[in-house]
Amino acid sequence: SSLLQRVRFHRHVIIDWKLRLSYMMRADRLEADNCDFALSAEEFLDEKVAMIVPAGSPYLPVINKELDRMHKAGLITRWLEAYLPKKDRCWKSSSMMQEVNNHTVNLNDMQGSFFVLFM
Repeated sequence: SSLLQRVRFHRHVIIDWKLRLSYMMRADRLEADNCDFALSAEEFLDEKVAMIVPAGSPYLPVINKELDRMHKAGLITRWLEAYLPKKDRCWKSSSMMQEVNNHTVNLNDMQGSFFVLFM
C-alpha cells in the first residue's frame, strides 16, 4: 500500500491499533518476503474491547460474570493468540528491538519511591 511505502522510503510512521498494524506488516511480509517494519516496544494506548446491551437488560450481570470467568480461565488470551498473526521470522527483529529498550531497575530508579516512603 502507499501508506507502507511512505514508511518504508520517506521516514513516516503509522500510529494505529496494534492489531491492524500486525496485519499490515504480515500482509507486506507475505507479499514482499521481507521484514521492513517493526512494532514499537512501548504501547501508549490500551486496546479496550467491550459490548453494549439495552439499558436495564437482565443479561448484563450474566454477560459480565461469564466474560470475567472466560478472562480468568485464559480463554480470551487463547482466542486472541489463535486469531492474531502468527510469529514468523520477522517477529525476531521486533522482539530484539524490544529487548534493547528494556533495562534493569536500579537504586537510582527507585529513589523517588523511598523519598515518598520517608515523608
